[in-house]
Amino acid sequence: MDSRIPDVKESAVHWRKDLQKRVAFAVRYPEIMARFRNSLPNEVRTLYTFSVEVEFIIKFKIADFITTINTGSFHHSAEWKLLRAVYEHIVNEMQSNGFLVNTYLQNHNDASYWTVKPATSIATEEFDMAEDEWGGCPVRLVAPVMTYGSPSFDLINNVLIFLNQQFDIVVNASCSLNVHVGNVAADKDEAAGGKELQSLGFSLTTVENLLSFIWLFQLQLQEIHPPSRICESICLSPCTLLSHLHIRVVKESIQSCTSMQQLYRLWDGAVAFHNDSGKLAYSIKDMAIHASLNGELLDSGNRTVQFGQHQSTMDISEIYHWVMLVGHLVRLADTCRPWCRPLGLAVGRGRTRPFKTSEYATTRLLIEIGAVEHADFYSARLYQHDNTDYIYYCG
Repeated sequence: MDSRIPDVKESAVHWRKDLQKRVAFAVRYPEIMARFRNSLPNEVRTLYTFSVEVEFIIKFKIADFITTINTGSFHHSAEWKLLRAVYEHIVNEMQSNGFLVNTYLQNHNDASYWTVKPATSIATEEFDMAEDEWGGCPVRLVAPVMTYGSPSFDLINNVLIFLNQQFDIVVNASCSLNVHVGNVAADKDEAAGGKELQSLGFSLTTVENLLSFIWLFQLQLQEIHPPSRICESICLSPCTLLSHLHIRVVKESIQSCTSMQQLYRLWDGAVAFHNDSGKLAYSIKDMAIHASLNGELLDSGNRTVQFGQHQSTMDISEIYHWVMLVGHLVRLADTCRPWCRPLGLAVGRGRTRPFKTSEYATTRLLIEIGAVEHADFYSARLYQHDNTDYIYYCG
């Protein structure tokens, strides 16, 4: 077992065995979707796309796959061959039940299909193929690129139900739920209906707005997540990521960037200051690597912003609310004037004095930016973290 996470076993959730969880989210789902169909802003439906990456561990019986270690290339280990057989089994089972899934480890994946990948960042218990009966296979399931519409969440829910019925699934603290949000309309007055779902990317101002909001209100966003998701070895929170900078220069540094590449070096590039670090809680890598030196977007790549702080889950309601909330933040960043010059947020517009962002209640923040449904969902689920070292004034 990975020593970075001493309580992985204790924190793991067995979704097949936890019937109460499965029944609970199945019962809530129709109500969630009913509210969704009535409340989703049309701008989010037509302008933005998303994809989720759900990480989990599948417990499998070693004897069912052991014969595969005697086949294939000598360049791969027996365990690699064993796990490959499990991944291929997952793909075959999904395909046999009507889901569109890319062939395992093919060179070019179709973004409109599901994709099964290894998840090397997941901490799993070691197993001995000769002595143990069961093994654990770390999986990253990548959803197709989807629009912000109820059919998308219906599809995700159907896949979750199928996987829970077909496999013994475990989710522990090292498993992540990654959300990529893209933009499919160059003209904000233009609808996305019938168009390709290839993201066109976001403007520098939009990304600066988004990172500014995340930086200023990271404590409120962190309260949505358990302590493991602000642990440096699992997930690099903004405060930890940029700890080499003085807290009062970060906002100005974000706003002073003149290209996406420069902003990427400031934000994602800060990972170089950390050893044995986990994933970034928020990343713009997929925007920057497809930008030219003058900041113009090149015609390639997925050009999305990534939200990686959420712990993985097989609960459709948790996935729904996080996907919708980050979509709301992107829309806010994409439609507001530049923030923090001085602070021009959707919150505190009438303020005449600076205020401590660390003392701003999470539910109040979500309500004031218009995410009322999500404020209601998270209000009873917030975590308390030690924020004594973080005091930031805005004004």
